[in-house]
Amino acid sequence: MIERSKNGIAAPSSEERLISLEEQNRSYAFTSALVWEAGQGLGMQADFEGLCHEMNRCVNFIVPCHLFGVMQVKKRASFEVVHCTPQDRYHALRDDINQLIDRGSFAKAVRQTGSSLCHIDDRTYILIALHIQGCVQGMLVLQVREKIDQRMSKVFHHLVNLFAVHFHNHHLQRELLCRQALADDGNVVSEAAVPPYRAETDPLTGLLTREGLERQLMHRVSRDAESGHNAAMIFLDIDGFHHLNEKYGYRKGNVVLKGVAGRLLSTIHTQTTYDLLGIDEASISIARLVSDQFAILIHRLVNSNNLELILRALRKDLGEGFMFEGEPLYLTASIGISLFPDDADSVSMLTSNAESAVKEAKRQGRNKQVYSPPETDESRTAIFDIECALHTALHLNHFEMYYQPKLDLKSREVVGAEALLRLPDRKGGFISPDRFIPIAERVDLIDAIGEWVMREVCRQLAAWKRDNLSTVPISVNLSAQQLNYDGLADIYSRIVEEEGISPGSIALEITETAFVWDVGQAVDNIRALHSAGFRISLDDFGVGYSSLGRLKRFVLHEIKIDKSFIQHIDKNNTDASIVEAIILLAKRLDLKVVAEGVETREQLALLDMMGCGIVQGYHIARPMPADHFIMMLSAQ
Repeated sequence: MIERSKNGIAAPSSEERLISLEEQNRSYAFTSALVWEAGQGLGMQADFEGLCHEMNRCVNFIVPCHLFGVMQVKKRASFEVVHCTPQDRYHALRDDINQLIDRGSFAKAVRQTGSSLCHIDDRTYILIALHIQGCVQGMLVLQVREKIDQRMSKVFHHLVNLFAVHFHNHHLQRELLCRQALADDGNVVSEAAVPPYRAETDPLTGLLTREGLERQLMHRVSRDAESGHNAAMIFLDIDGFHHLNEKYGYRKGNVVLKGVAGRLLSTIHTQTTYDLLGIDEASISIARLVSDQFAILIHRLVNSNNLELILRALRKDLGEGFMFEGEPLYLTASIGISLFPDDADSVSMLTSNAESAVKEAKRQGRNKQVYSPPETDESRTAIFDIECALHTALHLNHFEMYYQPKLDLKSREVVGAEALLRLPDRKGGFISPDRFIPIAERVDLIDAIGEWVMREVCRQLAAWKRDNLSTVPISVNLSAQQLNYDGLADIYSRIVEEEGISPGSIALEITETAFVWDVGQAVDNIRALHSAGFRISLDDFGVGYSSLGRLKRFVLHEIKIDKSFIQHIDKNNTDASIVEAIILLAKRLDLKVVAEGVETREQLALLDMMGCGIVQGYHIARPMPADHFIMMLSAQ
């Protein structure tokens, strides 16, 4: 690609951009490791003093502190110093805090969700409130030598949120021990003496329980409905979490859940969120319902159109990964959203619709986001018709296979094709795969359809071979659900053997999100398929939670650059730089690279200039029946 310059200053080269990206990755790996180590260290502390000392140790990695203090909210909303390091600075800390209170700095810090910088003579303090469920339960007071480096600001706030959860849990445990001691002494502890939030607070994460969320629904949403306010319920399931529990055990799985809770709190409880949605801090409730399922309730919602921006930020923060057992662990989530009163006219329907939406997101292959539209008789009929069409096509062989050519830019010859399944409708057209694939997964037909596709492609290759026609490798798509099917490699190996086709003639296209966790059946299947001789292609590269480590850990043959980067490559410098960096990376790793979604001459010319090996898209050729494809192949 031609390097651009402005005002005579040379633009950074591809090598320089790649080096910059690698430096960012190393910096990110350090911060991820720090947060992960902190999560494990804080979780292992059995007493409050140990918790504070561990937090002090972690904070000093980010910003050197002369003094580390912790304050707790007591009766009548007053604050009390409950920890000070070093201990001999306790009285000096109290004096400085009184000055900060008199100046209004303390009140300002309580109102903020981020950190507040204050000065007393030559001393610099950072104040940051400890928020749990929208309530301030304490305050960190740090006397620092310098401001927090901007690059470390985000990891610092993740750390504070982790500490807030453990701080809250220790507080609950102390209350429970006091209550048990009173009961052991024969004193009657009335129900009124038990804080109502105890049964409504998850002891692992400090979030609300299902009971706590239901109370919020009944008291807040029901009341707001009378005054015409809107609300949103968001259900969030961590994808593939049971695989992690199976491999590492529930105790370590709980550490991950604490980390997820911290990410939810730090992402949702920000001033940006409040401004975008037109709400305040008290409008948000976050709960852990069961195991790896979380819920976010937003009431008195003003700007529901901006929910998409918040959810995008949430998915991004979850996808940044955690350090687990010394390696980065990447998370995806299936998200279901229901809006009141648009999608539901009652509190119970708001919850059930969000739950149905998250189940639908999982059926669509996970790492999906689904809104819950009101289901009509018309939509139910359409879904039923597609289900019937799928059953009929599978049993009566009504499916059709189309092939989209892949062009080598150097030789200008077709060097492969992607096999695309088509489901005919009653009007002589085709039902969109975006519509029938999720339904096929929901009614458990996707594995049978996958076998049909593999056998049909093998039969077509065998027929061309018998006719002495030249052939090229054919790509077959695998969904996340197929990859989690036990015995997939054995089934596909048997099919190619029965049809007399070499496994090397088939390239299996998988998406990044299909194996975002390096555990479980999906990874075992990928490795087994590679060992059996199939080519492995990583599809939609760049849009999932990419890990350069995965490209090294898995034996891949090619990566396909997602079409979203190709669409504006000739108009958007950022997209062009990303594509060029991916091409350079693929060459260094000795991987073939395919650019998909090429639709214009300008895109093709730019990709050729960048050194892209193979292209695919409407500008090259649209998907076509098998006989048309073999004619195109024979003519070259």
